Amino acid sequence: LVPPGETHTLNFNWSLSTILTEAGKRFEFRVPSSVWGELALDLPRGLTPAAPGAVVSGPTEAQRPELQRWLLRWSPADSVQCLLVKEGGSRALAPLVVYGREMEIDVAEDATELLARLDLFIAHQPIGQLEFECSPGLKLFGWSGVKVHDWQERDNHVFLDLAEPLVGSAQITVRALAPGPIEGQWKLPRLEIPHGHWTGGQT
Repeated sequence: LVPPGETHTLNFNWSLSTILTEAGKRFEFRVPSSVWGELALDLPRGLTPAAPGAVVSGPTEAQRPELQRWLLRWSPADSVQCLLVKEGGSRALAPLVVYGREMEIDVAEDATELLARLDLFIAHQPIGQLEFECSPGLKLFGWSGVKVHDWQERDNHVFLDLAEPLVGSAQITVRALAPGPIEGQWKLPRLEIPHGHWTGGQT
């Protein structure tokens, strides 16, 4: 039993059998259930870890010069899959983002308010940032459904830096404002996820 609100370190030795795949050597191991976990891996230079469901950072220098240190972080999980990819070999699949979208739009004389509900599915690799492409003049001012610790806006794009890696199914609601009709003309605001695959929706 681990008391809440405290940080503990668990040191242990372990060994695993290797599963050979076309992309590289794959390992799967169970870890103590926790809200937040991290694992430091010292790997020979030329090897890169990929871990679906975890965030991988590095490399940094290890104690031995022929090794590099990588850090895997996950939350929450009781098992971790790790793929070791050799430099110059096959690469792990890039994240795949699929989304459906329903929008409610309220048009007034001076402004247009947009409420978008998105059903997301992220496969292959987790994402740490969610990007939106907006039509000119569309300004996001609120979101819910995912935890965000920072955000940036540039060139009609909004970037949400996620507090936790996102993989699998998720829902996010976005609120935005756009200009109202100009000289009687009005265009439907556009809100998309670049490099994502839209499956359809309603407006």
